[in-house]
Amino acid sequence: MVEVGNFETNAVFNARNFKSARQIRDAAKKYSKRAWAGFQLYYPTPEREVRASTGYELVKAICGVFAEVTPAMNCCMQVPLTAEGQS
Repeated sequence: MVEVGNFETNAVFNARNFKSARQIRDAAKKYSKRAWAGFQLYYPTPEREVRASTGYELVKAICGVFAEVTPAMNCCMQVPLTAEGQS
């Protein structure tokens, strides 16, 4: 799932309606450069999958996703993120 917008009227893309990254760019361009807008990329885990997982498995999955997206986040943030123990 991808959401782009001001969190009141987001453009939402999923497996059914996502065709290309151009959709995300075009959705972002609809918002003023002077206004806050956000971007979210997430995998909505089904409840049955969450319940079948251990807490350790869930934490490892979340940490893995965070490690994957941190370089992209750092391209557009004022303060770079680092993992504990890294510089």
